[in-house]
Amino acid sequence: MKDVGTRLAAAFGEPPQGHGVPRPEGGEAKRGWADYREASDRKMGSTILEVLIVVSILSLIITSTLYFVITSQRTFDVGTMTSYLESEASRLSDIIKEKLTECKVTVAPSTANDFASFSFQVPVLVSGAYWDDDGNIYWGAEDNQNWSYNFSFVSTRILNETSDLIDYNGDNDIEDFFDVGEIRLSIRDADDNDQTTVILCRNVITVAGVGNRFLDINNDGQNDPLFTMLDSRGRQVITNGERFRINLWLGGLVTSNRETVLVNSITEVVMLNPQ
Repeated sequence: MKDVGTRLAAAFGEPPQGHGVPRPEGGEAKRGWADYREASDRKMGSTILEVLIVVSILSLIITSTLYFVITSQRTFDVGTMTSYLESEASRLSDIIKEKLTECKVTVAPSTANDFASFSFQVPVLVSGAYWDDDGNIYWGAEDNQNWSYNFSFVSTRILNETSDLIDYNGDNDIEDFFDVGEIRLSIRDADDNDQTTVILCRNVITVAGVGNRFLDINNDGQNDPLFTMLDSRGRQVITNGERFRINLWLGGLVTSNRETVLVNSITEVVMLNPQ
């Protein structure tokens, strides 16, 4: 038996005393506990660092995603507003071109009306003919002799850059005032009374104030009259005009980022009946 015990002791070490594993005592126990705490602290520190790294990466991803979404929405909103204003300008230009091609201007745009209004007539049928026995054209509107059409700008509100804190025309200041309004087409009888009025276009912009509406809108050094009649040399005239120019400015505010969109459309019509 002694040999067996000796061989077991040699193979597995001395058998433990009592039950379980003996606890180290004294300095050995303290060193073991310190090693355990140190290992735990290192593990905890590594875990916190890993969490911070993951949070930082997620924050970066979320921020980049939000920036992309906001930028994309802003671009979409500006594009949508620009497209809408361009279509409105094109539609109005087509209407005016159709009316002016064979017209006779009776009240030309001038400083007297801020270049924001004019009246005209077109050939009309009278007793089945457009002219009398002497070859004189019957002029009027809506098949009524001596009636007339009138295009005019009517202000509906004022944009004040100073109070709104918005540079509407992009000239790097907030000191400008603008009239925003509508282009209206009126049909007037022989006594110049309006019989019918329709709104053709909204969001039209001019410089604010009667007497100022033909001034420079976008600060490029050139005045921006809404309507002008031109002679053969391109000079502004109120008689003997051969061409008619519509210099239309439309504006819109993108509410998502308070960005202003301005669209300019210039259309010239050659009049078949020089005035």
